[in-house]
Amino acid sequence: MTIDFDTIARYYDAWYETPVGVWADRIETAIIFDMLNLHAGEHLLDLGTGTARMALEIAHQGVQVTGVDASSEMLRVAQGRLLHHQADDHVRLVHGDMTSLPFPDKSFDAVLTVTTFCFVANPQRVVCEAARVLRPGGRLVIGELNRWSLWSLLRHIEGLLRPTLFQSARFLGIVCLHRMVRHAGLHCRQWRGVLHLPPINSHAFLHCLDPLERFAQRWTQAVGAFIALEVSRPH
Repeated sequence: MTIDFDTIARYYDAWYETPVGVWADRIETAIIFDMLNLHAGEHLLDLGTGTARMALEIAHQGVQVTGVDASSEMLRVAQGRLLHHQADDHVRLVHGDMTSLPFPDKSFDAVLTVTTFCFVANPQRVVCEAARVLRPGGRLVIGELNRWSLWSLLRHIEGLLRPTLFQSARFLGIVCLHRMVRHAGLHCRQWRGVLHLPPINSHAFLHCLDPLERFAQRWTQAVGAFIALEVSRPH
């Protein structure tokens, strides 16, 4: 079964309002922004921009953002968000195929893709396209749901019991991501794995065990539910 993002666009962001969604988003966003290390005036391409949550946060740093997504309904929701925050002059939304981007070579200072590869048929092609439009010395940041994690196991079990967003998702591990990056002629500068606590929807639980999460981020990164890589294009 292929996920139809047009049908779920209206409630796609609801998860980010739950306790576990707020917690996970805070941790993921922190490492993504740290790896991007953006500066005002730079141009960033956000692949699989969805409802433009991340694109909006990046635009607040004075960065010009181009967001690409294959779902017209997700982009409609994204446009509403940008208009509400008066950020439509800083974020350009493009309906397009991430495996065949409508941009010239070496167009962007940075490229971002978060939880995208698990939903596309040819993630390797997306990485190659990201490399093509990236300027020499530019960086690509990839954030993906880890195949080898407790969260992945729970999502697979849930998908056996009822239809879910991740029922047909294909999660990747760090070894596979490294291989894809090398194939595209890119160099991985660093990677991190986060989100080790069980996805229990409780502020109190997540707050109490936050020290355990910080410990796990240092010693057991390969089994974190979310993996982020900072990748560079050689000069």
